[in-house]
Amino acid sequence: MFLYRGESKELYKKNNGRLTPKGDKFTHMFYPSDHLYPSRSIFAGECEQNAVVTHQFDELRTEQEFRSAGISTTPIFERARHYATHIYDDSVTTDGYVYVIDRNKLDKFEIEQKIVSELVEFPRHPEDEEVILVAKGRGDLSKEIVVETREVAP
Repeated sequence: MFLYRGESKELYKKNNGRLTPKGDKFTHMFYPSDHLYPSRSIFAGECEQNAVVTHQFDELRTEQEFRSAGISTTPIFERARHYATHIYDDSVTTDGYVYVIDRNKLDKFEIEQKIVSELVEFPRHPEDEEVILVAKGRGDLSKEIVVETREVAP
C-alpha cells in the first residue's frame, strides 16, 4: 500500500528533494482568538489531536501560521498530482513531483500516521483521505520510505 505526497517544483528544489516539515512541533493549543467551529475533534490544552485539526486548516489561519512537524499525504495518486501542479487557489499551475511512499516502511523508520478522517469530525478536504506523517524526531521523513519520485505536469 502506498501514500503519495505532491509538491511543486519550487518546494521540491527548496527542500533538495527531502520530505521536510514546516516546523518541528506536533502539538497545538487553541485560544479564544482562534476562529473555531463546534467540533468533538478539538480538545482543551495542548495536544497532538489539536495539531491534526490545525494542520489541515493551517492555510485558513491568518493571524499565525501553524508550523507543523507533520507532512500531508494521500493514498490517492491523482490528489497528490493535483497538489503538485496547482498552487494557491488553483489559478496557477506548475510542474511538480509526487513522492511514492511505501506505507509498510513507516514503522521501521518511526513515522506515525495520523489518519485525518478517523481523528477529525469534519475534514477540510475529505476527498484527499489525508494521512499526516510525523517522524519521531519531528524532522525530515527518512528518504528510505520513498520508493519513487515522479515528475508530473498540469
